[in-house]
Amino acid sequence: MKRIVLFLFMACPFSLFAQEKRDAPFKGAKRIIVNYNISGDSLYTFLAKSLLNEGYVIKAKDRELGTVTTEPKHIKFIDYRINVRVDGSEVVFTGSANSGMGLNMGGFTHDSQWMDVEYRSKADLRRNAFDDIVRFVESTQPVKIEYSK
Repeated sequence: MKRIVLFLFMACPFSLFAQEKRDAPFKGAKRIIVNYNISGDSLYTFLAKSLLNEGYVIKAKDRELGTVTTEPKHIKFIDYRINVRVDGSEVVFTGSANSGMGLNMGGFTHDSQWMDVEYRSKADLRRNAFDDIVRFVESTQPVKIEYSK
């Protein structure tokens, strides 16, 4: 009996690492992995136009690498940008957020930094940006959406 319990305690941490992709957002998720019925250049063009139609401004794009980065968009006390990587019919969406709240105390200045957008508690501003990216992704009517760290 002791051996079984010991085995279960040792196996549990490894099973947590094995779960790389999930169908629903989970705490700490940073990547949104999406599959579409179209692929390649058609998908790249579709997503770039969808970003523009939703009010995003494209800052940088590289059709050869399949990447698009948007200019910062402001929502609820935070600026965020979307990073898109197209690979065949699979697309990975990530984001970066900046609250714009730097610190200035006397001679010490600390500028705000861009951080990864991730699914966290509702009180965290980065969660608002993550939810906004998910809304955009869902508006493009993908075949499948998964989340990972």
